[in-house]
Amino acid sequence: MKLEITKTVDQTETIEIEFPYYYKHDLMCDDVDSVIYGKIELERHTAIQLRYDYRSGERSFELEVEQRPAETLGCYMTDKHKGGEVEYIDAKAKLLAAAKDA
Repeated sequence: MKLEITKTVDQTETIEIEFPYYYKHDLMCDDVDSVIYGKIELERHTAIQLRYDYRSGERSFELEVEQRPAETLGCYMTDKHKGGEVEYIDAKAKLLAAAKDA
């Protein structure tokens, strides 16, 4: 029996990038909107996750800030995850508004 499979090969490449770099990662869940908006600086990574559960109607917010070299976050430096400053600032405003109401 012959079976077709897909292999993923990691390779190193040099890219040109400006900091801060913004990304958006949609986790694509079925019952939940869950999106991470991130900002990558040379030695710092900030991620804001916004979640909305369609079944319960609940919203949740998560903030993660870590000291981490930018080159360790290369998985987000692709066209697929390219985000923008406006989207990141909007996510930050929603997070801050939720914290204010808590």
